[in-house]
Amino acid sequence: MSPSSADPPRTRHVAAALAACLLALAAPAAVLAGSSTGIGFRSVAAARAALAARADVERRRTSGWMVLRETGAPGRTEWAFVGADHAAHPALVRRDVTLKGGLPTLVTRFLCEGRRNACEALYARLRAHGESTATSAWPDIAP
Repeated sequence: MSPSSADPPRTRHVAAALAACLLALAAPAAVLAGSSTGIGFRSVAAARAALAARADVERRRTSGWMVLRETGAPGRTEWAFVGADHAAHPALVRRDVTLKGGLPTLVTRFLCEGRRNACEALYARLRAHGESTATSAWPDIAP
C-alpha cells in the first residue's frame, strides 16, 4: 500500500526515505527524503519557519514558488518552497553552490511531503531541468 496524504507524516517520511535510497543511486545530487539527506530540517514547515525568521535571508516570490536565499553563509544556498496550490505541496528544493575540485558545483536536495505521485512528478521536472542551471531559474520548473 502506498502512502497517501491521509497517512500519518511518519509513514510518508519512511516512504520518502526509502525512495531517497533508491533515487540516490541514480542521482546522488538530488534526493527525495527527510532530515538525513542534508536538508537540515525535519519537515518543510520547520524549514520555512526557521528560514523566514532569519535576518540574513532574502525573499522573493516567483511563479508560485517562495524562494529564500541565504546571504550570510559562505557560498550560496537557495531554498524554494512550492505554493499551497501546487500538487506536491508541501515541498521544498534546496540548492547549494559549493566548490568541488576547485570548481563550482550545484547540489540539489529535495524534500516532499505531498502526494507521492505529485512528488515524483516534481522530482522528474527538477531532473529534466538539469543540475547545472542557475538557481535563479525556478520559474522554468514551476507547473
